[in-house]
Amino acid sequence: MFYAIDFLPPFSVAEEAARAGNVPVSALKNLKNLYEKIATDAKLAALTVECCNAISCGRGKTDCGKAYFSPVDLKRFHTLLIFLSYPAAKANFARAQYAQSDFEEIWRDLGHWAQFYLDLYGEVRFDDNVFGWYFHHVAAQLVQLGRLQFQLPDFYQGDVDLSPYVAKGDPVIDLHIYAGEPLTPEGCRESLHRLQLWLKRYQKTYDYRAVISDSWIFDPALDQFLPQKSNIREIWKLGKLIPTHHESDVLWRIFAGRDPESVTPKNHLQQKIWDFYRDGGKLHYGYLVIPRKDAENF
Repeated sequence: MFYAIDFLPPFSVAEEAARAGNVPVSALKNLKNLYEKIATDAKLAALTVECCNAISCGRGKTDCGKAYFSPVDLKRFHTLLIFLSYPAAKANFARAQYAQSDFEEIWRDLGHWAQFYLDLYGEVRFDDNVFGWYFHHVAAQLVQLGRLQFQLPDFYQGDVDLSPYVAKGDPVIDLHIYAGEPLTPEGCRESLHRLQLWLKRYQKTYDYRAVISDSWIFDPALDQFLPQKSNIREIWKLGKLIPTHHESDVLWRIFAGRDPESVTPKNHLQQKIWDFYRDGGKLHYGYLVIPRKDAENF
C-alpha cells in the first residue's frame, strides 16, 4: 500500500520538507500564501489531498489543478504538492525497505532545484518538467548514489534505436546527472560502483539490460567544441554513445534557464555553443548506454 492522506496536511509539513532538503524555510513565503488560500476553500483542499495521493502512488499528472489556478499559481501549487508529499516519500522509501540514508540523500536534491529557481524567478516555483520529475522521488523510484541518480524500475519506451544493447520495452536503469557539483569521470565511476553494491542489497532480482542516460552532454556533435582532454570526453568512454534526432535543451542547461541574449558566457564551452546557435546550428540529445555486463564491472 502506498502512503495516503485523508485531510490537508499542515503547512509545517512543507517546512519540514524544506529543512530536510536544505531549502531555506523563508523561501516558501509564496507557497505559504497559496496554502492559506487552499486551506480556506474545501474544494481546493480536497484537490490538494487528491493530487498528493496520486503522486504518492506513482499516478501524478503534471496538469493537476490546471482549471483552478492562474499559470503562475499553478506552478506554485505544483511545487507545494511536492513539499507536502514529504511524508509520503519517506514512507514509500521505508516500504521499499531502502536505507534511511538513501531517502535523505535523494531528498537533498530538492535543495539544488530550489536554488535554481530562486536564482531564476526569485522564488521556489518549479516548472512542469521538474514537477513531473519529482514524482519519482516521492514514489521511491529514484536513488542518488554520489554524483549520479538512478531510476528504477523502468522500461525503455523511447523512439531511438538502441540496438543491439536495448530493445523497446526492455527493463533498464535510467542514469540522471543532477545539477550542482562538478561532474568528473571519477565521480561517475564511483556512483556506478555504488549502484552495483546497492543492487546486490536491494534489487537482486531486477533483470535490467543496461544503464542508459539521455542528455545534451552525450551528443557526439559536441566533439567540435571540446578540448582533447575534457571530463565530458572521459565520461563518454564509460559506455556507448548513440546520437538522436531530438533537439536538446543545451542552452537552457548551460545558461541556467536564462535567455542567452541577456547573459555573458562564463567559459569557452558556453561561448562556442552560443556562437554555434547564433549561426543557425542545432545540438541534440544523445544516449550513453552501458550494457549490463559492463556496468557490473564498475
